[in-house]
Amino acid sequence: MYRLLIPKILPKKIEHVIYIDADTIINLDIAELWNINLKNFPIAATPHFFAFPDLDIIQNSIQIDSDKIDPHDYFNSGVLILDLNKIKKLFNTKGKLLNSCVDILLKNPRNNSLDQDALNILFKDNFFKLPSKFNRLVSWINLTSDYKNTYGIYHYVGNTLDTNFQLPTNRIWFEYFFKTPFATPDSFGNLFESFNQTILVCQQVIENSCNIFRKMIKASANRRRVFWVSPEDQTLIFEEFGHRDDDIIINATRDDALQIIIQMFEKFRGYIVVLICTSRSKIYDIHDHLSSIGLIENVDFFNGLELISTQQIRADFNRIIRDM
Repeated sequence: MYRLLIPKILPKKIEHVIYIDADTIINLDIAELWNINLKNFPIAATPHFFAFPDLDIIQNSIQIDSDKIDPHDYFNSGVLILDLNKIKKLFNTKGKLLNSCVDILLKNPRNNSLDQDALNILFKDNFFKLPSKFNRLVSWINLTSDYKNTYGIYHYVGNTLDTNFQLPTNRIWFEYFFKTPFATPDSFGNLFESFNQTILVCQQVIENSCNIFRKMIKASANRRRVFWVSPEDQTLIFEEFGHRDDDIIINATRDDALQIIIQMFEKFRGYIVVLICTSRSKIYDIHDHLSSIGLIENVDFFNGLELISTQQIRADFNRIIRDM
């Protein structure tokens, strides 16, 4: 949220600002970005669609209750050019940019990108669209093997950095890391120690997954399986768990999905077992609801993500990077 205070806290003589998130590598001449003509727009940003051209995924990630944002125009706020004079004219009261964003978030409590969503609403149809090279999302590059052009600003959103040195995006990050004062014997000592710890964690994850999987097989032997999953993840989930003709699919994106599950348990308790295969943040909330009505985890319902060991291992391997 600090980026929203930039127009307020910087001296008046500063009229032009580049804002860049901390989880980026600038693998180009920053003067290219500085010299862009904003053409009377108050800000410039890269639309998600330029770097992540899957509209279905973008649409599913936008949770704006009152203001419909076109997925083609939804931008990532990790790299911004700001014309402070124009922003101040739009928000002429001190701190009004921040206050306006807070008001939007209070009115749209489901927004999961916070100030980014608020900025998209405030500057809807009023921002200059930057080319994708100025905000290349590593998650999309790794997914599509788009490695040909390494010139640009690389944005390592989420757990996209790991120790797979076959990926040019990881190699670029480490190339710059080795040039910093942080590349010390201690950091490499931490790297190897963390690697050893991670191997142990991965072994434990696999063992835990096997134990839970055995319980799931036993629980679902004579009961119908109910999968709580988003439509775009169904193929992946069925690759992991197989697909039975009598499986029931509940769309996790439905607002009434939880109520549907509860009603099913009220009617068919002991005859169904639910596998929850949705985001981790939702799993914790769902777990509490199901437990509150007397359902038992790993008997009546299961965290499906815990049974997909590769996802767990990938998350744990990111500890290596953090520990450096």
